[in-house]
Amino acid sequence: MVPEFTEIWKWDKTKDKKKAHKVLFYIYLMCDLNDECPTKDLDQTIKDGQCRFMAYGSRHYVFDGAETDLVVQGIQAYTMLNEVAEERMLSTYDSKIDQLRDLLEETEPVIHENVNDRTGVVTFATNIEIINRALKEISNLVKAKHDLRQTILAGFSAGHVRGKVQLSPRDKRKLRIGK
Repeated sequence: MVPEFTEIWKWDKTKDKKKAHKVLFYIYLMCDLNDECPTKDLDQTIKDGQCRFMAYGSRHYVFDGAETDLVVQGIQAYTMLNEVAEERMLSTYDSKIDQLRDLLEETEPVIHENVNDRTGVVTFATNIEIINRALKEISNLVKAKHDLRQTILAGFSAGHVRGKVQLSPRDKRKLRIGK
């Protein structure tokens, strides 16, 4: 088993290992990008709360000190073992799209009247063009993410994403969490 996951298992001294199962499930929900994972496409700004709710029954569940360390180490291990660079890039696209979307949701269109002191000519300035450019950039990010996903899928189908290296444990379906 993966050493970080073994530590989680050892940390839970109970016979039924319910705490360890919850930690491991939370890590899976936070990290996994497979279609089977119900949280893989969640907005990054709400993902943590949703994963806590699914694993612990509360969006506001608070990890204790040791549990926090185990979760952080487990997430790092899961990510390292399961993601290739292309998948990390997909996650980066998601984060940037979410950040831009949140910024735009908080931005109200503004029209400001300017009067030239010397000539009295009235002109108007607005942030609409900036908003439209940001929307276009989001659209470009979504398209680039889609293109990258298609490239990844084509590579997985052909067995070339990892080069001549064997498939990752996740791709071989040999990475197991728990017993």
